[in-house]
Amino acid sequence: MKTLIISVALLGTISAAHADWHYETTYRDLVRPNGQPRSAGVYQSDLDFCSRETHVTSKLAPDSAAFKQCMLGRNWRWMSQRVVQTPSAASPQRFGSNGLKPVRVYPDPDADGSVCKDYEPPGGISWTECSNF
Repeated sequence: MKTLIISVALLGTISAAHADWHYETTYRDLVRPNGQPRSAGVYQSDLDFCSRETHVTSKLAPDSAAFKQCMLGRNWRWMSQRVVQTPSAASPQRFGSNGLKPVRVYPDPDADGSVCKDYEPPGGISWTECSNF
């Protein structure tokens, strides 16, 4: 499976307020008291700690080596990272090509600063549009 690598330059072109995507990262609990993972509160506390230590302020960039090392020091092993669409219940529906709403929006893996949108009309042919707006 290909690994998607997004350049940090992407941060300068897409602000957090307008992003339709973010990174979702999975860490494995290495402590697992009594065979059970620690609570979500402990996990969030460790994420916050490592964010402060490594000066990470956004989920619009993949976790750095320093962040992963900090989490490992707190007994969380990095497992995977993927780009997911951010649900936006409060924002208005945005419609793209031919009035259709895109089914997936994600950073363009081939062009820094561009965004791709996948369209799948009912019973039609699906397509992808990529642009830097």
